[in-house]
Amino acid sequence: MQSLNIDLEIPNLNIPVTLGWTAQERAFPQIISVSISAGLVLDKVFFSDNLEDTENYVALVEKTKEFVSAGEWRLVEMLLFQLVRYLFSEFKLLQSLSIRLEKRIIPDVQGIVFTLSQKRSEVEKKYE
Repeated sequence: MQSLNIDLEIPNLNIPVTLGWTAQERAFPQIISVSISAGLVLDKVFFSDNLEDTENYVALVEKTKEFVSAGEWRLVEMLLFQLVRYLFSEFKLLQSLSIRLEKRIIPDVQGIVFTLSQKRSEVEKKYE
């Protein structure tokens, strides 16, 4: 049987975070916007209609908020990398993730955007 895939989008999740290269930048929490695109293989849920056969998107939002706001980050790149690894470890049905982070720090720019996309198989091969 062919696997049934679904894409999940969580746009513009605003999270307070301690983030920045300098101590001055990290002195006060900033609000960043995090958007998550997740690819899931959900063979069972299409036939069971049972929450246990899918990933709970409310839990995905809450875990993301908890992880990001609990840490202190110097570089956006490190935050993105650690967040991807964390979400893969917490949500076993996620097969791919693309996380877009927007930081509004420069007055003349609407925002600086970083995006990290990874497949579970790539993360497991390279970093575990």
